[in-house]
Amino acid sequence: MLWGISSSGTLLWEKEYETNPIHSSAYAIAKSSNNNYLIGGDFSYGADQDFFLLMTDVDGCYVKAPRIGRDSITCVRPIKLDAGKGYDTYNWNTGENDSTITVDSTGTYVIRVGQKNGCSRSDTIRVTIKNCFLLNHCNKTGYEETEVFIPNVITPNEDGLNDQFRVPDMLAGSKLIIFNRWGSQVYSSDAYSNNWNGGGLDSGVYFYWLSKRMPEPPL
Repeated sequence: MLWGISSSGTLLWEKEYETNPIHSSAYAIAKSSNNNYLIGGDFSYGADQDFFLLMTDVDGCYVKAPRIGRDSITCVRPIKLDAGKGYDTYNWNTGENDSTITVDSTGTYVIRVGQKNGCSRSDTIRVTIKNCFLLNHCNKTGYEETEVFIPNVITPNEDGLNDQFRVPDMLAGSKLIIFNRWGSQVYSSDAYSNNWNGGGLDSGVYFYWLSKRMPEPPL
């Protein structure tokens, strides 16, 4: 048992810690520089004896916080959220009580885990699920069609407006090939950088082929 008592003698909290050995005793307690408590003692299995060191926070809790991941944007559903094993209770803000849940909608998800002695910790994740038109596999970022705007008209008259054929930033460096209405190639670039202004071609309808190849993973 561990008790937290104020300077005036008021009981602030009490915690019980389960131990597997036949016998265990604590002999020393100290407060660390980050306001945790360090409790030292020994335990025994019959004739075998060893030492232990228990670290708790200011409330007498030592339960580790769950880690359900960083905020993310994805095009894949459903998504599995895992709080990990080793806790006595699990309480999601969805009302579920398992260590893992699956979600298929955008939202903020919170897990609170606990132990029998009343200690608890929580973690939160924001999940955004999109109907993706484009998915960047490198940083797992998805874009909806409205976010991937590619203009269908350019006016290269040097007025500073729509002078070049511009693609969104996530497509910068793509391979670009432009054809005229008869299928003849009039422009190409293996790493397009938003700099094509028609190249002196006559006004008219042109067709383009745009491809972004993801880099090969390191060996």
